[in-house]
Amino acid sequence: MRKYGLGLGVVLALYLGQALALPVESTLPRGFEGFRGTLTGTVIVVFDYNQGFQMNVTKVTADADSKAPNPQAGEGKKLCVEIQSSTQNGKTVLDPAQRAWVKGLKEGQAVTVHVAVDGKRTLILQEIPKPETPHK
Repeated sequence: MRKYGLGLGVVLALYLGQALALPVESTLPRGFEGFRGTLTGTVIVVFDYNQGFQMNVTKVTADADSKAPNPQAGEGKKLCVEIQSSTQNGKTVLDPAQRAWVKGLKEGQAVTVHVAVDGKRTLILQEIPKPETPHK
C-alpha cells in the first residue's frame, strides 16, 4: 500500500479547489528523519503551481548538524522537495525566488540541492542552488 503525505501541494490544491494531476509518494525512508544536507540526482516531475519537485536521489551528503540516524537511506529513492513558505495575513505564501527556480526545472535535469526535513516527513529546500549548479 502506498502512502501519500498531505504536503503543501495537496493543501494548496485543496485550497484552490483543484486536484493534483499526479499524486507522488512523499514518505521519507526510515532513518531519514531529522536530515539536513545535500541531495544530488535528477528531476522526475515539477509539482503543479511550482511548489516543489520530486527527484531520484543518487547521492546524499549529510551536514555536520544533521540528526538523521541513517542519511544514506535516501540514496536510490524518489524524494519530494518542497519550497519554503510562510503565512502572511492568514494565507500561505510560497517563496517567490525558490518558486521561480523550481519553475525552470525540467524532467531529467541533474540537480544538487541543500534541504532539511521539516518535522518528520517533508523535505524543504533551504536555498536556491548556486550558479555553479546551473539548469542543464
